Amino acid sequence: MRPLNGAETTGAPKPLSAKTYDGSFDPAGLPVRGWIIYGLLLRGYITAVLAPPGVGKSLFALVIAIMVATGRKIISKSQRETTNVLYINNEDDQEEIDRRVAGICQQQKISFDELDGKLFTLSGYGNPLLIAHKENKDTVVAHLDAERVSDFCNVHNIGTIILDPFISTHDVSENDNTEVDKVVQEYRGIAKATGAAIILVHHTRKTGSDTESHAGDEQSGRGAYSLVAATRIAFTLARMSKDTAKCFGIDWENGNRLI
Repeated sequence: MRPLNGAETTGAPKPLSAKTYDGSFDPAGLPVRGWIIYGLLLRGYITAVLAPPGVGKSLFALVIAIMVATGRKIISKSQRETTNVLYINNEDDQEEIDRRVAGICQQQKISFDELDGKLFTLSGYGNPLLIAHKENKDTVVAHLDAERVSDFCNVHNIGTIILDPFISTHDVSENDNTEVDKVVQEYRGIAKATGAAIILVHHTRKTGSDTESHAGDEQSGRGAYSLVAATRIAFTLARMSKDTAKCFGIDWENGNRLI
């Protein structure tokens, strides 16, 4: 057998198996896509949230978590399923996460009893949870934490996993497309093993004075583009600019707080 690209082959080749179609194929029997929030969260796949520092992406992610866990349509009316949620934040301590949960619930008049056994939060501040790490010069492997996350999610029936921020969950070069892609493949493995939708919160590159310059730009994420390329859904958060506030007749004191 001729090796591909000059690579050496060992052992007998395994036969290739592929699906074909005949008259018995019935599209009506195909399962519908597992949207948790239509256009935003899809079971078994990864969503990337891209935003500069200080815009509120961590708070936004927690709002999503509470919305999915409770069924409250806080920022979207397209929610199709309520799931248990695991929210992991490697940048804030547990007290800060608790403050934000309390603030969201108080503002939305959500009883904390509604979160019991549905929303789980974990702080990696000072001891970050890792999904993948660089074992040597050329090898990126799954960290033991990846298995811990999968096991926890299966035990607690987690349908949505949020990790904030993505860069803190690995130790590979953020500008290396090949290495970052291997990290995202570990996330895909978790999504497949748990059936959960995964949100990865990620920083954008420096945006300058125009707070909306990156809006809608999936290539605005910091570092390697392979992160976004490997996701199913990617969207941006941007702070409202003065021009947009003026266009909509919004006082800048309020517009400066909108995303």
